[in-house]
Amino acid sequence: MRHILEKTTKPIFRVKGHHCAFIKEDGKQCRGWAMEDSEYCFRHNPAIPEKDKRLISARGGTKTTKRKLELVKRPLSTPEDAKRMMSEAINVFRAGNMPRADLATLSSAVLSLLKCMETADLANEMVEIRRIIFESKIITKSDGSE
Repeated sequence: MRHILEKTTKPIFRVKGHHCAFIKEDGKQCRGWAMEDSEYCFRHNPAIPEKDKRLISARGGTKTTKRKLELVKRPLSTPEDAKRMMSEAINVFRAGNMPRADLATLSSAVLSLLKCMETADLANEMVEIRRIIFESKIITKSDGSE
């Protein structure tokens, strides 16, 4: 696979598989993932009889997806780490190697992580402010002035 990522030698995402070759009535290509050893997704695969498609769909579907997204483990302990990961993910998406839904899910998770980091920073600042106020009250009382 081509590596389009900038400033890194290892991509954090690799997608295996390809989209279904079926062209819908509106002229757009199906966005489903092709089955293993096929150009078509389960729904559009001409090798699968319609009765089998209906039966499996009625039971909640089947696990015929070939797509697999692998994440290279990397610590996310600072906002800069999150920024680097999102930058890499956006480059992978722009290269056509990550589905939009996966990018949206990752973006949501990173935003939640950043909010948690921000909340923790604010809590630490509040503790420091309370400590300073408490110390200043003690100093004021020991001086005899109030």
